[in-house]
Amino acid sequence: MNQNTLLRNYLLKGKRITQPIAMQKMLIGRLASRVNNLENMGLKISRRMIPYERADGKVVSIAQYWIDEKQILKLKKK
Repeated sequence: MNQNTLLRNYLLKGKRITQPIAMQKMLIGRLASRVNNLENMGLKISRRMIPYERADGKVVSIAQYWIDEKQILKLKKK
């Protein structure tokens, strides 16, 4: 199974994902690129910036991605 499929299946379960989660669970090193691939395939993916504490204690902003519940229901009806 490729990274796009893994990510699509994860998001269609109603889960939210960030780069650290993508790396840990799916070994996806470039999450934004995979999200872009899915959007180019027609998926509507929401995003927002959230605070994230790095290992060194510094707080930075990272992107969090998800598919809205309405979109998930629409896709499951197809």
